[in-house]
Amino acid sequence: MFKKTLFALMACTICGLPIVPEAKAIVNTEIIQAKLKDKTPFYELTVSAEKKQGNTDVEKYSGGFSFGSQPSKKHQHIFMINTTYGESQGVTDVNNSFAHYRYQYKFDSIDWELFTQFEQDEFTQIKLRALLGTGLRIKLYDKDNLSFHNGYGIFYEHTDYSKSSVQSTENFGRANIYLSMNYTFDTKSIFSLTGYFQPKVDEMDDYHTLIDASLSMPINTWSSLSLVYQLEHDNMPPERVKKSDHKYLTQLNFNW
Repeated sequence: MFKKTLFALMACTICGLPIVPEAKAIVNTEIIQAKLKDKTPFYELTVSAEKKQGNTDVEKYSGGFSFGSQPSKKHQHIFMINTTYGESQGVTDVNNSFAHYRYQYKFDSIDWELFTQFEQDEFTQIKLRALLGTGLRIKLYDKDNLSFHNGYGIFYEHTDYSKSSVQSTENFGRANIYLSMNYTFDTKSIFSLTGYFQPKVDEMDDYHTLIDASLSMPINTWSSLSLVYQLEHDNMPPERVKKSDHKYLTQLNFNW
């Protein structure tokens, strides 16, 4: 009953869109960084619903909320939460969620970052992953509509696996290195491209990589459409989990 009600509510707003971004090693906040240049505080609600009946029975529901604020030139806050659930032929095939918070203290060309994140993903066998990290975000170029930043940091990761027969719990540190680019078009559309490299601090051969590309296009003053591509790679995943995931997403956002 709950799923039918949720679908009915979402379908009134949006129909036939794929899911919004799922949990990953570190949630990419670059697109919100770009939007905060024009508006603070910034609120965004993302919803998605998909339903097919006939030869293939598919149901997918997703919802997310993002908040960004820069109350002064020195301080910035970003919070994101998302959950996604889906079934195919009556069998659950998507079930993940995450919550992410990031604080920045801004200097002239360098920002100090502090972040934490919680996530779960049934189909990569992650019962719980908790992160706590810090680092520096360095401005390489920021003029007119184009900006480049890179970051260097470290985070502590605690992961509980649901089905791994080798090790059910892991605790370790990872380095976090990234390079990002944001470009704002005259139409206020924003293109963002970010690449992450995250090796274990004591075992460099165990690493995660992430490529995240997104294009956000305004529809009117309170909504926008986003196209997203994500490549996630874990070169030492749990048993029976593939190393790489490719995701192609379309999402509708409501902001105020």
